[in-house]
Amino acid sequence: MKFVIYDIFRFLSCLPCAFFESIMNRLPNDISGNRIRGWWYGRKIKSIGKNFQVAQNVVIEHPENLTIGDDVFIGTGSWISCIGEGVFIEREVMFGAGVKVVSNNHQMKNGSARFADGISQRIKIGAGSWIGANVVITAGSTIEAGVIVGASALVKGKLKSGGMYGGIPARLIRMVNEC
Repeated sequence: MKFVIYDIFRFLSCLPCAFFESIMNRLPNDISGNRIRGWWYGRKIKSIGKNFQVAQNVVIEHPENLTIGDDVFIGTGSWISCIGEGVFIEREVMFGAGVKVVSNNHQMKNGSARFADGISQRIKIGAGSWIGANVVITAGSTIEAGVIVGASALVKGKLKSGGMYGGIPARLIRMVNEC
């Protein structure tokens, strides 16, 4: 009975936030709407720089473990899960639509991942990086500064500065020259 009452209270306490999030997702996907959503999400984020912009339908779980630099943009439908050691996004990073960032991974227990404890590892995304649409960044990954990650890549491990990466798992395609 105690858990039922707790669950009901938790559900009711979330209604005001869910209401405002639904309003935020109805704002236009333009610079003004993105800045307002950035302000809305920024209220709960551990550390946030200036000009944080968030497109529609973004989900940020455990924002108290998220650090964001200046001039960061998170694309439509992205999902950032910052369990445990958290996620660090440096300045001038762009996320395409549908990017997934997950700082926790499952283990196996008695032949099943369902009830096993998770393992949390820090994720870092370096300054000036561009993360393409539908990229998945897994726990423990480090993307150094100035990296481009192509659409639908799977990032696991370390991507060196100034490279263009793609594939599953992401591999170096070539080094990027500045314009």
